[in-house]
Order: sequence, then structure tokens, then C-alpha cells
Amino acid sequence: MAVKITDAGDRVMIKGDSREEVEYALEAHIRKGAKRITRPTAVGLRWLAACTVVRPRAGDRGARRRGS
Repeated sequence: MAVKITDAGDRVMIKGDSREEVEYALEAHIRKGAKRITRPTAVGLRWLAACTVVRPRAGDRGARRRGS
């Protein structure tokens, strides 16, 4: 199973089969500015972690000038 990322309102839930793949996805979100809520934790046969949602800033919307 690949990592599954679910938007849960004010947080993102990351689920996967291994601790390593969940940690990798969590670190990718943290590099983008998210804050860790929980570390990867085993829940049954799966691993779960949570972090805050990274919202784009007003200037980061990729606005383009007319004619470009």
C-alpha cells in the first residue's frame, strides 16, 4: 500500500504500511511548513501520523501577469 493522505479539516492524517513511508511523507509536509501533531504510531497493522495543513499564502497562488 502506498501512503494515504487524508485532509481532516485542520490536520492531515497520513496512513501507511510501514513506519518509514509514513515518516517520509510526514517529513515532506513538515518541509513545506506543516507542524507535527503526532509521530508515526502503530495502529493495528498500519502506521498513522498527523500534522497541520499547509495553506498557501496569498502571494503563493502562482498568479501570472496578463500576456505571459
